[in-house]
Amino acid sequence: MKDLRNLKKPINIVYLVQLVLFGLVITGVLPREVSILMVVGLAIYFLFASIEDAAIFFVMSIPLFIAIPITADFDNFNTWRILSVILFFKLLHVTGLKYFLKINEYSRYAKLLLALLVLAVLSVIPAVDKASAITRIIYFVNLSLPGIVVYCLFGGPTSKHEFGERLIKSITVPTIIVTVVGFIQLASTYFIDIYQFMRIWGEGIQMRQFGVLWSEIAVKLGNTWFAYYGEQLSLRVFSLFPDSHSFPQFVLLGLPALFAISLLRITNYPLRPPRIGETGQGFSEASELRITNLMTMIRTRVSMNIVWVALALLIAILSGTRGIWAASVGVVIIAGCTIFWQKKTSADIYHKNI
Repeated sequence: MKDLRNLKKPINIVYLVQLVLFGLVITGVLPREVSILMVVGLAIYFLFASIEDAAIFFVMSIPLFIAIPITADFDNFNTWRILSVILFFKLLHVTGLKYFLKINEYSRYAKLLLALLVLAVLSVIPAVDKASAITRIIYFVNLSLPGIVVYCLFGGPTSKHEFGERLIKSITVPTIIVTVVGFIQLASTYFIDIYQFMRIWGEGIQMRQFGVLWSEIAVKLGNTWFAYYGEQLSLRVFSLFPDSHSFPQFVLLGLPALFAISLLRITNYPLRPPRIGETGQGFSEASELRITNLMTMIRTRVSMNIVWVALALLIAILSGTRGIWAASVGVVIIAGCTIFWQKKTSADIYHKNI
């Protein structure tokens, strides 16, 4: 019953409508012009939704944003660019402009980002094509706006504990979607040849997602979609992304969220048991006692969501990106250093076991 109530929330209804329309547009069932109506509808939703719901919706929709066919020569302006601006102005409405003008109160990370912006602006001076240089700066500023909003909601003046939990769950949604699409894409190669694949994914789906210009680049000039072994072609899975590099990066960034929702029975323990008279809200029934024994921890049945972790790792491997494979070496080194550091410090047995 609780799940049914959640589905009836405006954010979930709008998301499901977007998901269906997205699928119908990229498969060619509906014309690309429908995306214009989609962005208008989403803009209206963002204007009237709470800033928390708007931010969560943005995160869940990252791989679903679609290019808007404004004109025949300008059809690659993406939906997220409009929604990110609306999202940032909603934050300004909550915090006020004065909050961002207090540069002395910025964290050192924020000051570094500000310095990076200043250097980017200065780079326009020696640039040969100044119009392109300015366009790139605008693009990256536009891209940074949702991150600023999420940061402020998570740890800034408008932070709420519940938002962090919602954010983690929302990250798992697009991660699972692109993982499923990746396996569908891989399965399609067993039923169609390379020419049919390029017509469907290059001239069809990707064109409707990112515009005609990208489609022509991917189909005629080159892409990273295939690995060549002599006369054999092997697909490097790219799912709903333009290439086989950005796709596994997105999956790996989503993996911690998948781990978080899968291992709650082990990690979501209370710092103290509920006192007499308390309802126990915020404490999981499965974790009333803190698990400190390593064998008990290993034998504890985690959520079935852990299956998505394995599938996400597999699809990242099937992207064929050597940088992603090499990154695993760094993880082993960091894990080893963490274990060594814990043995040299007074870390408690629970965290050592984890």
